[in-house]
Amino acid sequence: MSRRKSARAAKQAQRAKAPEINPCPPGQIGGQYKPLSDPQVKQIYNEALRILEQIGMTDVPKVLETQALAHGAKKNKQGRLCYPSSMVESIITSACKQFTFYGRDPKHDIVVGGDKVYFGTGGAAVQTLDIDTEEYRPSTLSDLYDFTRLIDQLSNVSWFTRCCIATDVEDNFELDVNTAYALLKGTTKPVGMSFHIAEHVGPIIDMFDIALGGKGKFSDKPFCKAHISPVISPLKYGEDGVMVAIACMKRGYPQIFCHYTY
Repeated sequence: MSRRKSARAAKQAQRAKAPEINPCPPGQIGGQYKPLSDPQVKQIYNEALRILEQIGMTDVPKVLETQALAHGAKKNKQGRLCYPSSMVESIITSACKQFTFYGRDPKHDIVVGGDKVYFGTGGAAVQTLDIDTEEYRPSTLSDLYDFTRLIDQLSNVSWFTRCCIATDVEDNFELDVNTAYALLKGTTKPVGMSFHIAEHVGPIIDMFDIALGGKGKFSDKPFCKAHISPVISPLKYGEDGVMVAIACMKRGYPQIFCHYTY
C-alpha cells in the first residue's frame, strides 16, 4: 500500500512540475493571423472615417463639445458633432506609438506597441463558480482578491484587470476603493479597473500615490489602467464615462476605451 501511495505521489509531483521550456512566455510575436486582406481593412477604416465625418455623434457633454469644436470638429444640421477625416487622422498620427505599462515590480513592466503580445484578464462577472460547492454564487471582494493573487503567480498572464464585481460591497465609492485596494494587495503586476463616477478617480490615485511612496508617484509610473466606456450605441456619448475619462487625463491615469452595444 505504501508503495502505491509513493508511486501516486511521484506521478502527481511530475504532473505539477513546471515544463523545462515555457510553451507561451510573455511577449510572443503576434500579427501573423490576418483574416482580412489589406484592402478589406482599408475599406473598414475609410467607412469609419465617413461615419464620423458625415453622421457624427450625439448626446455630447458640453465640456467635450467645446474642446472638440475648438480643435476642428463641426456640428451638422441635425446638431450632431462630426469629426472631419483630416482631424481624426491628425490625432492618430500624433498619438503615442509605444509606451510602458508599469508593474509595481519593474520585472513586470510591459512595453505596449510593436508586435509583441501579452495576455491579461478582463470582464466584470457578478457570479463566481465556487471551488468547494461547484455551484455559481454572487462574486465577493474576497473572490476578487483571490483571483488577483492567482494571477500574480501565473507567469503566462502579464496583467490583471478586475475580472469580477464584489457584489457584497453595496456603496459605489466603497466598491471602487476596495477594488483598487484588492489589486494593490494581491499583485505587483500591471492592473486595471473601472470607475463609477469621475469623483472617485482622485481619491484612488491618492491611495496609489501613498502605496508608491508619495504625492505624484503614480503619474510617474502608472501601474493601473482605467477601463472606460465613453461611447455607447448607436453613436452616442455616455456622460459619466466621458467625465471619468477627463478626470483620468487630468491625473495622468492611462485608459483603455471599451465600446459596449446595448
